[in-house]
Amino acid sequence: MSKYKSEKFGDNKWKIWEHDNGFKRLLCVMTSDDILELFNETVPRTVEEPFLEGDTNCKHAWRVWGFNGNFLQCNHCPAMKKIVKLVPREYKHG
Repeated sequence: MSKYKSEKFGDNKWKIWEHDNGFKRLLCVMTSDDILELFNETVPRTVEEPFLEGDTNCKHAWRVWGFNGNFLQCNHCPAMKKIVKLVPREYKHG
């Protein structure tokens, strides 16, 4: 199983290494901005978890639940789901 490590290289660059069965291989060199851009593209901002099932044939019209903004509720049926905010909108370097 491969493991990965980063090593600071200069002021604003990082070497990304792969370690596998005792061997070490350089994968790439990235700037801090490249890493942040990749992170922002791959990590979702929110995750939606099913909370309560409603009408399975309903075309859900989701709205924020008035009692708790971490939940969405359907306007047409009793379906509800929880929203988990994982990361801020954007991470910025420095």
